[in-house]
Amino acid sequence: MTQTRARCAALLVGALAALSIAACVPADQDIDLRRDYPEETMMGVIQEAGALVVGIPANAPPLGKLKAGGRAEGLSVELGAFVAETLGVEPRWVGGTNSDLIELVEIGSIDLAFVTNPLTEEIVKENDFAHPYYIGHQRLLVRAGEGSGALKGPVCAALHPDVGVDLTATNPALKILEVPRVDACLELLESGAARAATAVDASLVRLKLSLGNDWRIVGDELSTVGMGAIVPPRVPAYQRFVAAVLGRAEREEVWSDAYARLLAPHLGPSEPPPLSVEEAAALHPTLAEEQQAGD
Repeated sequence: MTQTRARCAALLVGALAALSIAACVPADQDIDLRRDYPEETMMGVIQEAGALVVGIPANAPPLGKLKAGGRAEGLSVELGAFVAETLGVEPRWVGGTNSDLIELVEIGSIDLAFVTNPLTEEIVKENDFAHPYYIGHQRLLVRAGEGSGALKGPVCAALHPDVGVDLTATNPALKILEVPRVDACLELLESGAARAATAVDASLVRLKLSLGNDWRIVGDELSTVGMGAIVPPRVPAYQRFVAAVLGRAEREEVWSDAYARLLAPHLGPSEPPPLSVEEAAALHPTLAEEQQAGD
């Protein structure tokens, strides 16, 4: 199956002049994308195979989690299932880390990957993102009854270096415990070694699900961070198709229904991602561009 998909990608690259992308992916939002696609397109190859292979975070609820027996759940799962349903095929889930999923989609072993890497200009240049599936914000997780106004440390900080906001910029006396992954905050919070945590809000929901209702997510939105769906490289018609389907998922309230069940009880109401891939990435320019801006 992988060889077939790789062959399809090669065909598309060589035949872009002959194939009309618009014919594969209608621009009109009113046109139903649920149809049979030419066999030489990526969509047609997936339909012939009868399954859409979707990469999701192995353990990042509520965005995605692969459970025992191959069961999957999370926002990415509901969106991936919608893409599969649009093509008239079954979804098949593959769990992994972000680096695993990026590698698998790069070599064509999976058809679509929902990763939790922040959308930055650097990662968008290196990968073929189709559409944002979540826009999150750095916030705080504290015990119920405590607020963000008089935040007391130590604070466990699980922040990506390209997008995280340093809390000591406004509170120099605050003690920060930096960790590489949000999972490391759980033990620190349970033991009392940390009194609060800061991370992207979806990651804080993951901690709250483990800690229970004695904790709540509070504070201002300290940063805006996009996360997106990646497709195999050099297949622009398929990239446009996935973008169109995920846009349709927002208009048909697939995204809103999933958010309401999985995230709203912890974060409050929200709208579907209001930014494009490029707009989300532009919030976090590459270091070289930042240096040029400062010269």
